[in-house]
Amino acid sequence: MKLFYATALAGLMALPVQAQETPCGNLLGMLEVVTGDYGEVEQWVGSMANGIILRMFANPDTGTWTMLTHQPGMPVACAPASGEGYSFTVLSEPS
Repeated sequence: MKLFYATALAGLMALPVQAQETPCGNLLGMLEVVTGDYGEVEQWVGSMANGIILRMFANPDTGTWTMLTHQPGMPVACAPASGEGYSFTVLSEPS
């Protein structure tokens, strides 16, 4: 499972930098949009080395996905990445 997370994070770092700012807003409001409007469900959650929480949401029917980041105990979240064509593949079994 560690290989999956490492691969997912490495993929994020390879994304092209765009001129647009990362959308940020109220954590509860962003969760409502992601889960309500887009019908996405949380696929996994993890904590980065700097303490920021990284959450991955996806809709298995439409393939839309959204990544949210937020600091523990803070009401603000950001969506550094989102898209279409989500599929889940386990690259290796945990040892």
